[in-house]
Amino acid sequence: MRLFPALSAFLLLAAPLSSPASTLSRNTDHSFEDHSWELHPQEQLDRIILYAARVTHTDFSQSDLRVSVLSDAYAVAVDLSRALLDGANLDGADLTDADLSGARALLTSFRGTDLSGASLEGGNFVGSRFDGADLSYAVVRDASLQFASFQDADLAGSDFRGSDVRWSNFSGANLAGAD
Repeated sequence: MRLFPALSAFLLLAAPLSSPASTLSRNTDHSFEDHSWELHPQEQLDRIILYAARVTHTDFSQSDLRVSVLSDAYAVAVDLSRALLDGANLDGADLTDADLSGARALLTSFRGTDLSGASLEGGNFVGSRFDGADLSYAVVRDASLQFASFQDADLAGSDFRGSDVRWSNFSGANLAGAD
């Protein structure tokens, strides 16, 4: 049972994490007095707000982050592998070297997000928006990207081999050296 999800999101914003060893989640007894947070993989964090939070090197693997807000978050090298991100907003986030392999992010917004060097391998990003995003040198192999938009995105050196990009928009995108 999740109590006070808005309060937990507020406390999360009030005490952003900064060290590479930091982890994130709410206490099992739902107490908030000590503000200690620890993320357990496969945590249900849907609708959480992490606007402009520092969550570098955090393990969100297999977590439920549907309809969450991670816009402008500093999330370098986070593990979002096999996470559920449907309808989430990651606009302007720094996800450099992030692992989104096997993630499901249907209709998710990555506008202006830095995904350089990230792995989106085998992920499902149908209908997602990557407009103005930096996916330079990202590994996007075997991903489902139908109806996705990469308008004005930097895709230089990215690897899209085996990905389904039917009906996707690449107008104005930098495709130099992309496969």
